[in-house]
Amino acid sequence: MKRLHTAFLALTFILTATLTYAQTQLGVRAGVNLSKFYGSVSDVTIDSESLTSFYLTGYVNTAIHKNFSVQPGLSLQGKGGMNSFLEDNTWEKETTNLLYLELPVNVLYHISLAGGDFSAGLGPYIATGISGKTKIDDHKEDIEWGNDADFARWDTGLNFVIGYRFFEGLSVDAGYALGLKNMVPEKELSIKQYNRAFSVGLGYLF
Repeated sequence: MKRLHTAFLALTFILTATLTYAQTQLGVRAGVNLSKFYGSVSDVTIDSESLTSFYLTGYVNTAIHKNFSVQPGLSLQGKGGMNSFLEDNTWEKETTNLLYLELPVNVLYHISLAGGDFSAGLGPYIATGISGKTKIDDHKEDIEWGNDADFARWDTGLNFVIGYRFFEGLSVDAGYALGLKNMVPEKELSIKQYNRAFSVGLGYLF
């Protein structure tokens, strides 16, 4: 996993250094995440209920071709999910809120459409958990991060993004985050759990 982190950070540094003198613009995005957990317990599929959270992203848009751009960024991502379980003949609901600091690098394809700019693309991300809470009824507990704790601290995956930008700079954006790393610590060998999130929001490119 450490090698993956190092390779990702090295790729980001190389891209940033290579594209320093290309045409660049700064942008921001913010909106709503509808997140959940997906995975399995002893090969039985689990699919949690969705949780509403938020995202806030700052990014650099670098044009590398008439129709292509690269967008490295830094993002706060609220993720998590809700699970129901039966205890003492009573259904209980557990809500898990996770907050990540994420580094995405997306490659986008652009076309002019109806007086604006339509874009679609994808790219990898790496994220580290910075805070989290679980809640069952009125009882709350802080998340502990690490291989011997509640959740693995590092997450990696792919972002799929789509958007439409008006020439004034305002944009409408949507995306899907596909987590590829098991978020359950290594000690729980029979459990696999991955982050999933659909997002929608607004952005502005300066």
